[in-house]
Amino acid sequence: RVAEADFSARTGIAGRDEIADIARAFDVMTASLGETREQLARALEAAHMYAWTFDVTSQILVFRRPADRLASRRGGESMSQQAFLERVHPDDRAPFEAAWRGTVASGEPFRVEYRAADGRGGWRWFASRGSRQGRDGAGRTLKLAGLAWDITETKQAQLELARHRDHLEKLVSERTAELQRANQELEAFSYSAS
Repeated sequence: RVAEADFSARTGIAGRDEIADIARAFDVMTASLGETREQLARALEAAHMYAWTFDVTSQILVFRRPADRLASRRGGESMSQQAFLERVHPDDRAPFEAAWRGTVASGEPFRVEYRAADGRGGWRWFASRGSRQGRDGAGRTLKLAGLAWDITETKQAQLELARHRDHLEKLVSERTAELQRANQELEAFSYSAS
């Protein structure tokens, strides 16, 4: 059962011999693994992060916690790489795929920001980081794993800040032009007065 991530499994072996000691150590270890897994799940939930794995051979992407915002589905879902890419905004697909291919080919870290369909006709921004987790005997990547998180509010704030910056730059340009005209008029008046 532990192989299926059921950490409630216990050996049920009692006694005072070496086998019983090993069984008790195994029981403690599986309980600890279960607690660690629960802590990680709570931390991911609190951080609004989505853990994912990608099997390069089958081209299947699996989300390990509820990924309703990212995949418009509930957790534990899997989908083909192509199905996932169809959810990525058309303007973001090429950079997303380039980062993905780079990680698969060379093992370089996967780092990308992209928009994904939210399932309600809109788009949400995500950041994702990942790395190669397994290679075959020839060194080819077998599996990727990583995290993704929603950065929509951050992107919206950045866009709003850019709008304000552009507006301020326009105001500064207009004011500078007004000052230049006023200086020219003042110089012309000063020249004619002398």
